[in-house]
Amino acid sequence: MAGNQISVTDARGNTTSFVYDGANRKTDTIFVDGTRIHTLYDRVGRKKTVTDQNDEVTTFEYDDVGRLTAVVDDQKGRTSYIYDEVGNKLTQTDAENRTTKWSYDNSGNVLTHTLPLLQEESFTYDAVGKVLTHTDFNNRTTEFEYSPCCGRLTRKTLPDETTEEYTYLGTGQIETVTTSQGLTEYEYDSVGRVTRRDNPDGTFISYGYDLAGNRTSLTVPSGTTGFTFDALNRLETVTAPDTTVTAYTYDAVGNRDTVSLPNGTMTSYTYDALNRLKLLKNRAADNSLISSYAYTLGLAGNRLQVDELSGRSVEYTYDSLYRLTDEEITDPVQGNAVISYTYDKVGNRETKTVGGVTQSYDYNDNDRLENDDTSTYLYDNNGNLTHKTVGSETIEYVYDDSNRLVQINHPTDGTTHYWYDHNGIRTAKQVNSSALHRYLVDANRDYAQVLEEYEGESTLAVSYLYGDDLIAQNRGDLSYYLYDGQLSSRQLVNSSGAVTDSYDYDAFGNLLNSSGSTENDYLYTGEQFDPNAGFYYLRARYYDQGSGRFTSVDPYAGNMHEPITLHRYLYAGDNPVMNVDPSGEMDYSLSSLMASTVIRGMLLNFSVSAAIGGADAALRGDPILAGAFESGVVGTLLGPLGVIKFVKPVLVVGGLGLGVVGIADAISEGNTELALFRGALLLNGAVTFVKTAQYKGRLGKRDTRAQNRAIADQLKARGWKITGGGGYIPHSAYPLSISGI
Repeated sequence: MAGNQISVTDARGNTTSFVYDGANRKTDTIFVDGTRIHTLYDRVGRKKTVTDQNDEVTTFEYDDVGRLTAVVDDQKGRTSYIYDEVGNKLTQTDAENRTTKWSYDNSGNVLTHTLPLLQEESFTYDAVGKVLTHTDFNNRTTEFEYSPCCGRLTRKTLPDETTEEYTYLGTGQIETVTTSQGLTEYEYDSVGRVTRRDNPDGTFISYGYDLAGNRTSLTVPSGTTGFTFDALNRLETVTAPDTTVTAYTYDAVGNRDTVSLPNGTMTSYTYDALNRLKLLKNRAADNSLISSYAYTLGLAGNRLQVDELSGRSVEYTYDSLYRLTDEEITDPVQGNAVISYTYDKVGNRETKTVGGVTQSYDYNDNDRLENDDTSTYLYDNNGNLTHKTVGSETIEYVYDDSNRLVQINHPTDGTTHYWYDHNGIRTAKQVNSSALHRYLVDANRDYAQVLEEYEGESTLAVSYLYGDDLIAQNRGDLSYYLYDGQLSSRQLVNSSGAVTDSYDYDAFGNLLNSSGSTENDYLYTGEQFDPNAGFYYLRARYYDQGSGRFTSVDPYAGNMHEPITLHRYLYAGDNPVMNVDPSGEMDYSLSSLMASTVIRGMLLNFSVSAAIGGADAALRGDPILAGAFESGVVGTLLGPLGVIKFVKPVLVVGGLGLGVVGIADAISEGNTELALFRGALLLNGAVTFVKTAQYKGRLGKRDTRAQNRAIADQLKARGWKITGGGGYIPHSAYPLSISGI
């Protein structure tokens, strides 16, 4: 034997087995239910085919030097890549035979990026590869300036001559940001965790932490929320400003077991042997059922059916690429419905049929929706939706030079304005001449969340309480949220536990039925619906649930090994039953997102090498996270979670001169920001890595360059190619969230 791990048994007694070939390459992962994932390699060890639990096959092709040249999906859709002699990707041709092109300078920095319809963006760089100018597809140029000592971004000048200015502490952390909205200031503790943020409008958020790095308190103008954690750093209690407590428990392998609300309402979760959600029950204080959702799963884990306590059931059908094709709703109260979808080779929705009536969709070669039988759509060259015409009425959408929606002009509803902070998070809104509506946002977490909303200068309109999810809103009266397995808000209950409101949706988030009159914007997948836009605000972008698409281009360029992610408008990879996209940048499987709350706490106890090693195994398709992390913990803590999509890493800074190509899950694109291990698990893990005893200090601090190099070396040892920056990952390359903001 070569020391290969042949099985893992979790704390629930479920065993997953592994099979290897003569070269010690893992060929099969066999799950407790008998299903398996089979990988076939070529003679030099490159992944040739992957056959999933449902016998769907993906094929990979390579050139003579091992670069990925094509991915062929189960429906024979072919996505291909061509490189120059030094390995830069020159072209990317999708399954509809449309080609995107790049050109580079001698240092491998992206000079131009050309879309299939020939729109072009371009970059210029300084001598060390930092972006000096970016001219976008609208021919608008943004300029960047850096500190001479450390190469940190100090000024960003937008095409309209407005600026963003940054100052830093000696440790490399951002101290102030000045924009057209005013001054934002940050304070940190001795180990680099943000302890306070003061906003331009006078609001603030402050944070407290325990020795393990868990956030134990959050203070805003309306009060302080407290958090406690168990020995495995999992969230245990949330104490609201009014001292009421929400409590969490977990099963033997770390799955969330129960959530108990202050009004006596309790949610319980039941999982199958592969730790996939099978049953969710919401009970009142007297133990009577309020709602329940029982899920039937397919071989690969897709939900085939959900049966609800109300008698409502929904049956789902997918194609061989796991795109939703049929949704059959049986509802004895609201009536039955069948909704069907077809797609082109790259995932654009071609038709939607409801009640025998078919709606067709047409797109241009940049994948932009042009009409859908009822509406026509126009875009700017950057790919932002600018006009939607329905009949004789046209809605206009206006964007700033950062591609953020800043104004909507509606022919009957008037004008809505929006404002954003330096991270691109929405902070204010005004409808016609009404008072300014301001949002106090907590960005120091996985996904930015609104904590308070104000009308005018100082009138608190609503406050929100968060644990792992949104617990409650307070608009003078408390409303607690009850969810289904899609994380959608299905009922609101009051302080006494009585149901006041209920909601039903189709798979893509269109509200089908509702009852009650409580004002509530947090609906489908628990995200914020904007009634003035008619879209869901998902941080980086707005999502149009009617078309099942985003209204602007994805900032994330996609994963070459998974062509569906290369599409810049799709929501949830056309599978909203199993995937969600809270960031507006990358979709995650629902089972993975629920598991991430457990894994986040686990990472706090892992060494750098163990954590990166586990991430490496996961990103290569290893479905057993516990086995991957076993060198960093004693025993098996998590058990099999299935292939967890949300640990797909993104480490790309084409626009910052840091060329990064992952051999296993490569991303090679002209991005202008870096996301280190994107996703709830690895985003938090990246921050944790530099806070452990072995790797104290902040990335970019001059006396921690050795730690930078050590982290870079760990990544390179696991298949990443890191060029530029002198062999380490410069602080200026990291997004603000990884700097603790």
